[in-house]
Amino acid sequence: MEDLFYKYGVDVYFAGHVHSYERDYPVYQGQVEKSYANPSATTHLLIGGAGNDEMRDAQRSAANDPSPREGPGLTAWYPSSADGAWTVVTDKDDHLGIGKVTIVDDSTLKFDYIRTSNGEVFDSITLSRDHSKYVHKFAKKN
Repeated sequence: MEDLFYKYGVDVYFAGHVHSYERDYPVYQGQVEKSYANPSATTHLLIGGAGNDEMRDAQRSAANDPSPREGPGLTAWYPSSADGAWTVVTDKDDHLGIGKVTIVDDSTLKFDYIRTSNGEVFDSITLSRDHSKYVHKFAKKN
């Protein structure tokens, strides 16, 4: 998929699972770009925090689970591999959260990762990219 993302100028790839949050620098074939201003590679965001604190508490109550609301959770059982050179921010403490995407204009988006337990914006980035070199690939032909 990485080659397709690069070929078609995909700005950002959102993924889930792993029950944690991670933001990476744009990366292509192991080459890291340490800027979100007009990168040539795709930015990867892993948003696996689920976001539903209420359901989590109800499940614990039903099971009489004495574990704390936040803590090592699943990431202690399934630890991720060592962070790569592309990893910028991680939140591996089993916090639940949601992502908010704001389209600023035709070349800029803002992303916030918000912890749902307290509404705190844990991480935020602004990604800008000139799409002019990709426009011709998708333009309608007369």
